[in-house]
Amino acid sequence: MTVSRQPRLAEIEPLLAGQKFAVLATEKDLQPYCNFIAYSLADDLTAMFFATPRNTSKYRNLKKNGRVSLLLDSRSGAGPDSGEITAVTVVGQAMEVAGAEEDICRSRHIQAHPAFATFFRDPDCALFQIAVEKYIVVNGVDRVSELVLR
Repeated sequence: MTVSRQPRLAEIEPLLAGQKFAVLATEKDLQPYCNFIAYSLADDLTAMFFATPRNTSKYRNLKKNGRVSLLLDSRSGAGPDSGEITAVTVVGQAMEVAGAEEDICRSRHIQAHPAFATFFRDPDCALFQIAVEKYIVVNGVDRVSELVLR
């Protein structure tokens, strides 16, 4: 494995902005628990947003422990050689968005995913913000770099 220089946000923005879905890892009973989510980004890439119904294991896990990671990758744009894939792990703290900020963030999230607008507007659907602490970028199978934000 080769650890390379620290990437800049501008270098990973196309991948983050080009994908709409990721795998979210939370913790349940001291075990990892993964879910597929639709995410949106803050303009400065320091935060990510996703929604979940309040009656789910994911929601209960997040309320107990907001430490999360996300995994997204470039497979949809990669050629047949898996060596071309770039994967990004996002590490951060998730908190439910509330108050005046919620309407603004929810509207932006709906803009990013208009097909899910009815789901996102449901009163039982909670919106979460992940305060991104770092991005871990893997290019191919052995080039790893980290971008620490907090």
